[in-house]
Amino acid sequence: MSKTTKFIISVVLLAILALSFGAGYKLGDKTPSSANNDLGIVEQVWDIIFSDYVDKDQLDPSALRRAAINGMVAELDDPYTSYMDTQDYQLGMSNLE
Repeated sequence: MSKTTKFIISVVLLAILALSFGAGYKLGDKTPSSANNDLGIVEQVWDIIFSDYVDKDQLDPSALRRAAINGMVAELDDPYTSYMDTQDYQLGMSNLE
């Protein structure tokens, strides 16, 4: 095989490799864009509450976070799905040992 043929084959293989990585990268992002936008709304509400709420001293970020998670889980309306914070989870696991 001549040097020119080896060079052409190498360039073609490199191009195929680059195109396959590019295609994989492009097609690999399967996250629906609406899911990202929906979470952005939650973040915007969070920011608005902490910047514009009248009585900021009364805001408890941990309590609001737990309430948001509990609200999302409750909306599933599934009796087999629940949220346990770290303390409840550890307590439940200690009872199993």
